[in-house]
Parts: sequence; C-alpha cells; structure tokens
Amino acid sequence: MKKRVEIMQKTEKTNNNRHQEDVSLRSLKIVIAVFIIFLVILCGLLVRTYFALKKERLVNIRELSLSMFIIKHGPLTAADVGMIRSWMTFDYVNRAFGLPPDFLKTTFGIADPGYPKLTLSRYATEGGFNQAEFMNLIQAAVAHYLAAPH
Repeated sequence: MKKRVEIMQKTEKTNNNRHQEDVSLRSLKIVIAVFIIFLVILCGLLVRTYFALKKERLVNIRELSLSMFIIKHGPLTAADVGMIRSWMTFDYVNRAFGLPPDFLKTTFGIADPGYPKLTLSRYATEGGFNQAEFMNLIQAAVAHYLAAPH
C-alpha cells in the first residue's frame, strides 16, 4: 500500500510538472505569435512608407533635373514646350518658361482658388478634360505666347 501511495504521489508530481511545462510552453507560443504579428505589421508599414518615399523621390528628381536645366540655360523657349509634364504646377510652368503669372489662368479661364499651385493633371481631371489633349493645349498656348513678339 505504501508503495502504491508513493507511486501515486510521484505520478501526481510528474503530472503537475507537465502541466506547468504546458502552461509555460503555451505562454511562450502566445508571446511568439504576438511578436510575429507585430513584425508583420511593421513590415507592412515599412513597405507602404518605402513606396510613398520612392514616389516622392521620383517627382523630386524630375523637378531637380528640370530646375538645373533652367538654371544653366535660362528660361525655356517655344522649342522646349515638349518638356511640360502633367505633374508640373501652373506656377512651375510659368516660371520655367518666363510667362506672366496669370497668363495660363486667363487663357484657360481658370477659376480654381488653388491656382497657380495646382498641378496640370489635377486641373485636367477636375475640369473633365482628357489629360493628353489638355497637355497639348497647354503646350500650344505656351508655344504661341513665346513665339509672339512682346
């Protein structure tokens, strides 16, 4: 009988130890799962930020290269109207080609309060214009102004 009691006590201790190990293992798994979820969220934010910065950098590189061209060569001429891009603002086009500040506003009847800080693509979209056709109209207007004697 004594042996039986001893065996049962040993079995109970073993079961208690296993239970404690199971609880510890379960807690460790939960902590690891939380860290993995946190890591996935951080990776997602990193990728999102990377693409946002990449997009911003591309626009800045275009602006910088055109700005450097203008600094070296002075205002652009009628022959350079093909350099006008939809990401440019009206103000940027005015400065790049040496246009009067309200030339494009008057020519196109722009009433948007965002002028001249409005991008060409945004104005074309909001105005219901086909973007390619609008870009051609802008280029033609700028070329016509620059070709005319002042």
